[in-house]
Amino acid sequence: THYSQADYLAMLGGTTDNCSSAGCPWPFNGPNLVDRLEAAGLTWKGYMENQNMASGCDLSYHQPYTPEHNPFVGFTDIVNSPTRCSQIVLANPSGCSVTVCPLINDLNSGSAP
Repeated sequence: THYSQADYLAMLGGTTDNCSSAGCPWPFNGPNLVDRLEAAGLTWKGYMENQNMASGCDLSYHQPYTPEHNPFVGFTDIVNSPTRCSQIVLANPSGCSVTVCPLINDLNSGSAP
């Protein structure tokens, strides 16, 4: 498909199964990259622009953010886990400059997952 939701699903889940021009099944129950990272003992974070919370699974619709552009909340085993949701963080908090954004801080400190 040419819809971004399918692209995000493929990026994290490795498939666009059951996606059509109308979108993808929501939520998706299949395996995902987070499952593999955690099984290997690795850490991860998702950095989402414009979500309504500092960390968590934002399922609300507010422009320019929509849940369909956050692949993590499309998977039931992520959205139903408070621990996993806490790893999804706001990439651009208010007043964020290039040197103080969460992603940049994690990269500079060597603590990026």
